[in-house]
Amino acid sequence: MKLQAWYEKRGFRFVVERAKRLSQRYGVYPAKATARIRHCVSELQKFDCRPTFFVPAIVVRRNLRFIRELNERGCEIGVHGYQHLDLKSYTAGEASAQLLRAATSFEKFGLEVNGFRCPYLSVTDELLAELPHGTFKYSSNKAVEWPYKNRPADDGRVVFETIQEFYQGVPAESHMSLPWKQDGMVEIPVSVPDDLQLHDGLGYSLEEIAGAWSDLLGRTHQRGELFNLMFHPELANLVEAPFITTLREARNMEGGVWVAQLRDISEWWLEKDAYKIEIERQGDGFVLNFICGPRGTVLYRGFEIPQLSTSWDATYRRLYARHVTIEGRPLPLIQVAPDVPGWVSACLKQLGYITLTPEDGIDCSIHIEPAMVEQHNNPVALRAAIESLDAPLIRFWPWPDGQRSALCLTGDLDALSLADYATRLLPT
Repeated sequence: MKLQAWYEKRGFRFVVERAKRLSQRYGVYPAKATARIRHCVSELQKFDCRPTFFVPAIVVRRNLRFIRELNERGCEIGVHGYQHLDLKSYTAGEASAQLLRAATSFEKFGLEVNGFRCPYLSVTDELLAELPHGTFKYSSNKAVEWPYKNRPADDGRVVFETIQEFYQGVPAESHMSLPWKQDGMVEIPVSVPDDLQLHDGLGYSLEEIAGAWSDLLGRTHQRGELFNLMFHPELANLVEAPFITTLREARNMEGGVWVAQLRDISEWWLEKDAYKIEIERQGDGFVLNFICGPRGTVLYRGFEIPQLSTSWDATYRRLYARHVTIEGRPLPLIQVAPDVPGWVSACLKQLGYITLTPEDGIDCSIHIEPAMVEQHNNPVALRAAIESLDAPLIRFWPWPDGQRSALCLTGDLDALSLADYATRLLPT
């Protein structure tokens, strides 16, 4: 570990505050930590929720029996580096070597390698590009920061602000909490603030944490996005009650919330990414053929279809057929002008909108022109503009089986004992 760089990113007050908390939450041996994690996993299983835990390979090696126990109980174990290091402090080659060494260790230990999360979310685009294709199916390293109730400055603020600086979250007001493909992997963003920021940084009570997560669940559900709830097992005994409150609310939300692990999200997103539409001319109309699997969700609004469908929300109906005939024009699709910024088409694909270009020679019910993008110049605003239009539309939905949104519980299991924390100081 590069100790000087490590200290400069934290400062004296943060180091003292974290050391105090860690000494309270961990013992010299793992028994204290493993007991609270076992209990938390048991409670979550009652809601058919099995977390994804990201664990440094060196912690896996020291605690292999317990990590295998979690895996056998259905928890997903993801790579969290070889040691728990800030990989932004290293070259892309050095950081990649850390992750590859961890992946090799996981395979040696008999653990399936699906995805990774860098300690402190310390990924870079250069690191993603450096990783050999196929090593990981997904990355969960980019953060979307949601609004939170602020608190006056006190000793805990240094914890909140230091972690916030590490995470470098983008604002939810202008960015979607949806996966995307990058460098051959699916990037699955996390939602912040996390539990340490809320509890240790802002001093939230358990009721306030439950309220914050319930609010975030409601926001992601309304927007049809992912709530990737990032937590730290050192707080598992404290935030267990807020977990249960959140899962209970998810069960009862209209439209459904898909409670999944990150490997499920990754597999689904790769499947969904291949969905497409084939258009056949038929007289004065068209036949639309939806090329998608049985779990794919096709929605439509603003026109009648004779095939089997059900009401999905106040605007859309869910179509179960995989082909429909549309008489006349325009088609209930989106035409994208060639001179709009590149992010527009990527954003529309993320959301499941079906797009054509003027070169296709087919008129569409909605047109995305540069003037519209200039007025609604981020994905959240553009989506809102499209949904506000009184125009027929047919589209794919981002989530399977008609579920309106998704929820994951993902824990950064950095250590199980004070001895594990001490290994961070060893040479890499």
